[in-house]
Amino acid sequence: MRTHKKPVFAVATVATVSLAVAGVAVAVMLLTTRADPGVTYSIHTLPAGPDATVIAVDYRADQVLVVDASSRSGDSTVRFIDVESERARRTLTFHDHIYALELDAAARRAFIIGDDSLSMVDVDKGTILRTTRLPLLRVGDIDGDARAAVDSNHHHLFVATKVGLVMLSTRSGRLLATFHVPGGAAAVAADARADHVVITTYLPRSGDEPATDTMGVATIDIRTGRRLAIVCRGLQRSHPVVDAVLGKAFIGAVDLGGESGLCVVDTHTGALKELMPFGGSGGIPSATVIEPRMQRIFVTSTDIEQDPAGNYLYAVDPRDDGLLFVRLAAPDVDAHGTGFLAVDGRQALVAAISSGLPPRGPGSLSLIDETTYRITHTFPLGYAVRQVAIDEQHHRIFVLEGETKRAGRWSREGVLRVLTSHS
Repeated sequence: MRTHKKPVFAVATVATVSLAVAGVAVAVMLLTTRADPGVTYSIHTLPAGPDATVIAVDYRADQVLVVDASSRSGDSTVRFIDVESERARRTLTFHDHIYALELDAAARRAFIIGDDSLSMVDVDKGTILRTTRLPLLRVGDIDGDARAAVDSNHHHLFVATKVGLVMLSTRSGRLLATFHVPGGAAAVAADARADHVVITTYLPRSGDEPATDTMGVATIDIRTGRRLAIVCRGLQRSHPVVDAVLGKAFIGAVDLGGESGLCVVDTHTGALKELMPFGGSGGIPSATVIEPRMQRIFVTSTDIEQDPAGNYLYAVDPRDDGLLFVRLAAPDVDAHGTGFLAVDGRQALVAAISSGLPPRGPGSLSLIDETTYRITHTFPLGYAVRQVAIDEQHHRIFVLEGETKRAGRWSREGVLRVLTSHS
């Protein structure tokens, strides 16, 4: 196991262009400062539902799936919204509280995960193919989009549950295996090449009582069911991301000898491979995403005392032939979960959102040039901003927010912002 001690290079933010966006179906054109001066963004605002919590982008059908987990009726809905017409193609109702949605675009299947059930949906026909009752009650407070992972090579779906990890077939929806973990599984990522999955699990305080705030990382061999040793102990609200080419899993960690940074785990052996401290006391790593084209990992880190001046975005080169740290001061990025960060490798663009929670004020969307590591634009949003997603095929950015301003007043009716780039 290696520990890297390399300098962190601070990159100053540049002046950003802010744009007020309010109302429904509003279109605005904006000239960017990227290398191509002809790129503009049109922005449309679509109704998302009063309790919209999760989105998934189906680029093949040019539609976005929106989960509205209503707390009033106890039921949840999934709407299939046509991006071009801005209309719902169909709506499915589930008698369960949905907290996660995993899309397998190649198989044309969506997996709707509730408190005690999982439904497989045909995304082209909008029909429910199968519903399986499973012990899927959530463990802790890891975001829904880290609780499931698809292995398209082997047609497997992995879901983190309170009993451990369950594996289902993405073809039939049938339960294939259950891997029991004493502390349950909080988040999961799959390495199809190694036939291993990496999970974060809660560590017991004493006896069999699971902890509620301290986690470690475990690797499971799905061929044998063997769970390898737990490493990276002491994590908080962390989720793994996997680079199958390198055979590594990256997990944000708070305490690396008093610093925050990344734990790197070998996905073949489950061993702790490297520690990558960010330097200084740092904050809490909250969102991690891999951009494979440029071999970069982006990590957001929020200040422990909620001071905007302590929020950063880190860019890491994970290859063995060299490790590059870039630290970007990002006061408008207070990402609190996995869905708060997305990358567009085709346009070398990173999109990061802030949540918009009192007393900080409304949230925002920051666009960051992946080649210069500079924030080029900041778009103001409403409150309770929940997720950002990117459709590289159609050059679109989707942002889900829970509260927006209408007629000068804040409304709890959720909206979906759609930014489309034009050359």
